[in-house]
Amino acid sequence: MKKRGIGMACLVHANSVRYYYDSEGSACFVKVHDDGLVTVMSGARDMGQGAWTIVAQIVAEELGIYYEDVKVVTSGGTDELPDDLGAYASRTTFISGRAAQAAAADAKEKLFKVAAKMLGANPEDLEAKDRKIFVKGSPEKAVGFAEAVRAHLYDAQYTGHTLLLVGQGSVDVEGSEVPDRETGYGNSFCACIFGAHIAEVEVDTETGEVRIIKHCAALDIGRAINPMTCEGQIEGAVAQGLGWTVLENMIWEEGKTLNPNFLDYRIPTIFDTPEVETVLVESVEPKGPFGAKGVGEPGMVPVAAAIGNAIYNAIGVRFSELPITPEKVLKALKEKS
Repeated sequence: MKKRGIGMACLVHANSVRYYYDSEGSACFVKVHDDGLVTVMSGARDMGQGAWTIVAQIVAEELGIYYEDVKVVTSGGTDELPDDLGAYASRTTFISGRAAQAAAADAKEKLFKVAAKMLGANPEDLEAKDRKIFVKGSPEKAVGFAEAVRAHLYDAQYTGHTLLLVGQGSVDVEGSEVPDRETGYGNSFCACIFGAHIAEVEVDTETGEVRIIKHCAALDIGRAINPMTCEGQIEGAVAQGLGWTVLENMIWEEGKTLNPNFLDYRIPTIFDTPEVETVLVESVEPKGPFGAKGVGEPGMVPVAAAIGNAIYNAIGVRFSELPITPEKVLKALKEKS
């Protein structure tokens, strides 16, 4: 007999965390070239989550140019790139992105001083969009972004042949503290990511197999800089959480791993992954770039709890140990009867 159940679980997850040297910061450099293209030097690490795409988007938005105008330097180590504490605590978009925005804003401020002279306006009255710099409310009174850059670099009447237009940004997010090393207490993060997951499962009471029919994940991630990569992050997190919940199990015997490869250690494939519905709940986090928060880890946090609750709803049995294997299900059903 196959029984279905629905379960829900909620999450709250730190967005950045202050542990190291009383710092939770990142730095970035932005160099603007005379053809209007931009090179970004960031210590943000991209492990497939799309960090460099996000950094480029943030810089492009701040400068009023297009994504394809921005190149993020990805080679080099700590000797060449500015400092960044790393990809942990879902902090890359939140902290590294904010540093990138600050660096782009620094370059824009310098550029606006030249553009203001070219347009006979005040720098604070200018706006940048679609590769143009123009007076707010008067888009016809404009100068091209690249034209303004060349004036900054080469025209003596504006800056005296600087040959350099570089912005730098360094942020150490406020509102958090290093926790007490003895007690562990302290507000080590300054923003939170919230969410709720709902799982629908089918349990075969004859074989003990648990099949996840559908999974819905709703997360408050602040402003979604790139909705597609946000959804991809969440879908991947659900698949990983599913594996953790019902499939993955490292087996040891007398100190020896008995399933050391992917032939015996089961991870989810596309055939195991259910339909995943993602809901991006967009709020505005004032400490993040353009109101954004992170989404790296939170998508996985409540998966096991939601599936466990769904299994309980289906067969009336609670499990307190992962993975929830067919053997455990059958044993629990036998004990229940």
